Amino acid sequence: MRLINLASVFLEDPSNLPIVGGLIAIILAFLLIAVIIGLAIYVYTSLAWMKIARKTNIHPAWFAWIPVANLYQRSQMAKMHWWPLLLLIASFIPIIGPLASLVFFVFAITWTWKSFERIKRPGWWSLFIIIPIL
Repeated sequence: MRLINLASVFLEDPSNLPIVGGLIAIILAFLLIAVIIGLAIYVYTSLAWMKIARKTNIHPAWFAWIPVANLYQRSQMAKMHWWPLLLLIASFIPIIGPLASLVFFVFAITWTWKSFERIKRPGWWSLFIIIPIL
């Protein structure tokens, strides 16, 4: 059985160039939409965590905008230890990485739960983090 190189099939005939160009345009459009949605989610969550930090008197509140610093900030808002952040480093170790990631995920949900309770909101709202995984 012979494998067919799709790029060579499409580019052999010059009449296929508009099709290839259209496919590339569609892929780039979806990529652009995904980047815009991702940035919107990042801005929204950063603003939300910054407001929660202000309500719980955690300074500096702008740590909500820095990817790993916001996790440290969440541990401070929950009044818990920061050391589970070290599990992020352990998640890159091949054998123990998946387990370290799972344990860190549990700590992140716990931090979020306790942070919500500190601002008088239901802690179970933190379980909404699991929805994209399901």
